Amino acid sequence: MGTLTIRINDDTERALRRRAAQLYGARRGALSRAIEEAIRAWLASTPDKERTMERRIYRAFKGGRLVAEASTLEELADRLRKMGESVRGIRIVREPAPSKERRLGLRTRERRAIT
Repeated sequence: MGTLTIRINDDTERALRRRAAQLYGARRGALSRAIEEAIRAWLASTPDKERTMERRIYRAFKGGRLVAEASTLEELADRLRKMGESVRGIRIVREPAPSKERRLGLRTRERRAIT
């Protein structure tokens, strides 16, 4: 059994403790059980990048003719370089096609002061 030390917002912690007590009672292990259940649900809902990447195929076409194919863009670029193919006029297609889902909203990164 592993041990994790985490930091969460105070409001989130209170809500978590309250919900764990409601669902599992105020006994020992209730909080661990609630967190483990949440982590399992999160793991099940997020795609495994390795499995997703394995299923992708990138194909390079030039003038309607298949020139090369590979499982990653880096591998495809290497193959095209070795063949001496110029990237101009090459169309790259990924299968399965990327989803049409788009993310909206501002994305920021935390800025840290340089000292």
